[in-house]
Amino acid sequence: MIKAMGAALVAVVALAVPAAAQEMPGFEMSFVDGTTGAPVENVCLGMVDESDRGVVEPQLMVQCSDSSGKVRNYYTNRHRFYVWSKDGSYGSHWVGPHGPTGVFARAKWFEAKDRVTRVTVTMGAPGEIAGIVTDSTTGAPVAGLCPMPTPAGKGFGGFPGVTCSNDAGEYKISGLAAADWVVQFADFTGKYAWEWSGNAPNRLAASTVRVRSGATTALGAKLQPAGQITGKLVNVPDRGQYTSIDVVNRWTGDFASPRPVKDSTTLTYSVTGLNTQLVEISYVAMGTPRYEYPEPVRVTAGRTTPDIDLVFPPQS
Repeated sequence: MIKAMGAALVAVVALAVPAAAQEMPGFEMSFVDGTTGAPVENVCLGMVDESDRGVVEPQLMVQCSDSSGKVRNYYTNRHRFYVWSKDGSYGSHWVGPHGPTGVFARAKWFEAKDRVTRVTVTMGAPGEIAGIVTDSTTGAPVAGLCPMPTPAGKGFGGFPGVTCSNDAGEYKISGLAAADWVVQFADFTGKYAWEWSGNAPNRLAASTVRVRSGATTALGAKLQPAGQITGKLVNVPDRGQYTSIDVVNRWTGDFASPRPVKDSTTLTYSVTGLNTQLVEISYVAMGTPRYEYPEPVRVTAGRTTPDIDLVFPPQS
């Protein structure tokens, strides 16, 4: 283990070994302390497959290491791994090919088909990101904004280390590994346009932020008013009661907004929280396939894009 300026360099070792006769294929994760090499207990594993759009859901059932520092499961498809310490004493991160990374796109894909794939992750000391979120038009602080160190889902259910902004607009993301990160500022109320670090409209344009162990890195955000899409639900079963609508960035596949709002009386919907970008829209109702809106939709922060009707073929 090498240390430079107090920042732990985190090593990742992955070994694919033939499964023994009594072993089922899957992943065996081992977490070790970067200074002592000792097993680390209570490190939790978020497994993100290719359909998850980079969304880590720590509020769902996850596996955390026991006193041996290990986690064992039986998943066999491709995953990227996000790991975090329950008490924040070690730095959360995506598992990269050569160590920790805070950038989802740089995380390594791991796969276990007919083997037990053993992965050793060395955990280092954490740092944090903090700053102030303001309204770009008025300069007023924005309260209740919960920045995300991973791509956001359509709702916020709590995330390790995230302290949402207070009345002064002050937020904090603690317990992060020493690495480059991108941060998403996702307003789940739909008032402001979702953006990424550097006031970028999508993850590919985001500025990286360097986190160092034991230090606080400053990062502010100036939020623009949200763009909006509106339209009708045509031929929708059950008056849209069980309809789900996904709006994602055309180039990254990240969710671009919080959950759309549906009105079963008027059979209309609206999507808020949109930044300037191209989005793709898909939708599904109870008992139907998932349908795609026929072309990408151009949206602009602060403006409404109307008449984007979601049409369900007549159901037999």
